[in-house]
Amino acid sequence: MERAHLKSAAASEWVIGFADAFAMSSVQRSQAFLEETAAAAAGRPIKIRFIQSVLAPDRREGNDATVVVLPLAEEKTRAAVQDVRVQKVLDVFKGRVRNED
Repeated sequence: MERAHLKSAAASEWVIGFADAFAMSSVQRSQAFLEETAAAAAGRPIKIRFIQSVLAPDRREGNDATVVVLPLAEEKTRAAVQDVRVQKVLDVFKGRVRNED
């Protein structure tokens, strides 16, 4: 996932881009795990789509990714954020979980 970049994060689908086909192929084997982890973080089912695309700026150097969480999922969110798998995904994308305002 280190070679991945978040292209978009809609309410029900996240698009993750990869600069090279090998990295994308490797990560596709873990798609179910990533969707489960994203759903735990967001408090709702999230479909993840992988695409091969031009390399985006390194998110570790600035532009943080944000996941919007519905207010109803607040309690689940607290538990999910403490999940090691969720932390790994957030760390890779320098993301954070926030409640929808």
